[in-house]
Amino acid sequence: MGTGGVGGFYGGLLARAGNSVTFIARREHLRAIREKGLSVQGVKKSFAVRAPATDDPASVGPVDLVLLAVKTYHNPEVLPRLKPLVGPETVVLSLQNGVENGAEMARVLGEAPVMVGCVYIAATITGPGTIAQSGGSLRVVFGEPRGGRSARGQRLLKTFQEAGWPAELSERVTRDVWTKQVFIGAFAGVSSVARLPIGVLRQCQESRSLLRETAAETAAVGNSQGADLPPGAEARAMDVVDSFPPTTTSSMLRDIQEGKPIELEAMLGSTVRLGAQAGIPTPVNSALYRALKPLALELARGSGG
Repeated sequence: MGTGGVGGFYGGLLARAGNSVTFIARREHLRAIREKGLSVQGVKKSFAVRAPATDDPASVGPVDLVLLAVKTYHNPEVLPRLKPLVGPETVVLSLQNGVENGAEMARVLGEAPVMVGCVYIAATITGPGTIAQSGGSLRVVFGEPRGGRSARGQRLLKTFQEAGWPAELSERVTRDVWTKQVFIGAFAGVSSVARLPIGVLRQCQESRSLLRETAAETAAVGNSQGADLPPGAEARAMDVVDSFPPTTTSSMLRDIQEGKPIELEAMLGSTVRLGAQAGIPTPVNSALYRALKPLALELARGSGG
């Protein structure tokens, strides 16, 4: 559900391995996939697959697995449309940014089908029917929201690994999604306000401190939500900051530059809201969130959202 960079790349790998896959896409991208298939241009390998594609989930019927890979701001519209895909044994796995997707899915679909995960990939649609991966380890970590290793998780792990995913089944996926959030929330927020790549941000003492403070607040909120992050989570986030090529930009900054809607609520809003509920101050996250909110509204209006 959502054949963009994430859905197209990982769904494409599943199709290439011989699984029965249906791509759910829109407009020109959908037409191109129907007419000539999906082309995936990877850093190390490229491939093309042909598979059914539609813009109507109801025409597909119940499936074994739904990969939810739309941008998080589409969830209110998209989640109700997933219901025709969900049977008694269906798994709906979110591969989205953010930490609130599992709860959102459960409110609409019930808790039974929900699994959550996080991915480490830089990939995007570069033209109708074409996905380009520009970076990332391709690692996928997923699991049950309540923890533990389920039989269905083991089955999915086998399927993913056979398809070439560097997949890991986690017994503590809440920790994993918050570990990613500690880094990605800070990077997205600071880079989007400064409009600068990671190399410049980490060299300037003031912006480097801002990255670390944002990450520390996010870690504190994550622990209030049961993430049980080990001490020094913000230091490890800064290690990630230092590991990227200096020209790296956040996906949120790239969306701003391209005039697209942004995942502000998933990247920063969730930390602010959950922090307020838990009584944990988040002054840095709140300042970044408030600074970007009017822009987020303008970009959403410009896209018709």
